[in-house]
Amino acid sequence: MPVILVASLDQSAAIVEYVRNRMAEQGVDSLVADVGFRGDPTHHADIPREVVFEAAEQTVETLRAMSADEAGGLIASALSSLILDYYLEGKADGVFAVGDRIFAPIAIKAMHQLPFGIPKLVVTTPSDGSVGTMAGSRDILILDSVLDLASDDRISRGLLDNVSLAMSGMVCGDGQDSSPSESALKPLVALSTTVTTEKAVHQSRIFLEGKGYESVIFHVTGPGGRTMESVINEGQVIGVLDITTAGLSTQPMEPEIVGPDRLTAAGRRGIPQVISVGGLDSTCFASDAVITDSFRHRPSHVREDLRVLVRSSAEESAELGAELARRASASTGPTLICLPLRGISSLDAEGEPFWDPDADAALFQAVRDHASGAARVVELDHHIDDPEFCEAMVNSLTEMIAED
Repeated sequence: MPVILVASLDQSAAIVEYVRNRMAEQGVDSLVADVGFRGDPTHHADIPREVVFEAAEQTVETLRAMSADEAGGLIASALSSLILDYYLEGKADGVFAVGDRIFAPIAIKAMHQLPFGIPKLVVTTPSDGSVGTMAGSRDILILDSVLDLASDDRISRGLLDNVSLAMSGMVCGDGQDSSPSESALKPLVALSTTVTTEKAVHQSRIFLEGKGYESVIFHVTGPGGRTMESVINEGQVIGVLDITTAGLSTQPMEPEIVGPDRLTAAGRRGIPQVISVGGLDSTCFASDAVITDSFRHRPSHVREDLRVLVRSSAEESAELGAELARRASASTGPTLICLPLRGISSLDAEGEPFWDPDADAALFQAVRDHASGAARVVELDHHIDDPEFCEAMVNSLTEMIAED
């Protein structure tokens, strides 16, 4: 099946022709989708701009009268629906977009609805760095070309050769084995992790494997939590072991990165979930330089990536426990909150820098007070890293899956 090649044919026609020919040499066909509206196209499109604009209920004239952001948003929404239809109808194996930094947001937004694992590649000319953040929680590969691709020179051609071969390789080697492996037949469970809960997650993964499950693990620092929620929402897992809910404590610091939907997808879908409080003992800051005054004199820990963890206070812990319980209580499926009474991260243990029994007690009490509805609470006299705690969580989840 072909790749949908998205471009502005009033700007990038020569690049499109070059890339299309290079992919054809690798046996990969393409369908060109034109989204240009600033000038007239200079190349044939398999999906003409008129088709895209009609889906947006616009004409080229109305789009030209709008701001670039407004027009781009309408085009992206329409293109997204068209691309998804092509994929669902079995007419496309991936999406490849190439163009300038004004065009790039259209292509990136249009790719967001495609499922994980479908090749998505955007090549754009140099930007201020904001384009790289637009992928959000999606598996979109964005390449800043570093140079202006409009010139027909050997360096630009070399770069276009490489990205054409990369896209061809992703499509031809899409990982879809015609005879599913043993692991592909196993039920899939989502797990959440961060630096201070890695031991607990590792042990839980081993227990799950012993029960015949496969695990997909998400680092919830940054956009990882949003990615996890997206995968759950797509129906790709049958259960969730949400050991690390640390994103709730970081959300006030990085709301645009963490997102507002943490701990909601499993509940909406009604699939079994076991939730714990891993990592809620700290707030994560991008660097020491951005730590606010109210956090400055608390116990802290510098991670290997130089991000700084700062201990949550008892008051903040209570707020986090209440919020976790409220989100869990909104679930429409079986939900269990597991509390490890001897510590909630590798740093929150006796003798470690974040050991604070009073803050943990405030967290636990808030969970007890606010859990309701589908959310049950179980308390275990273990540290979160103890194998007994991890095994208990896994046993509870697999029992709920079996009963669901």
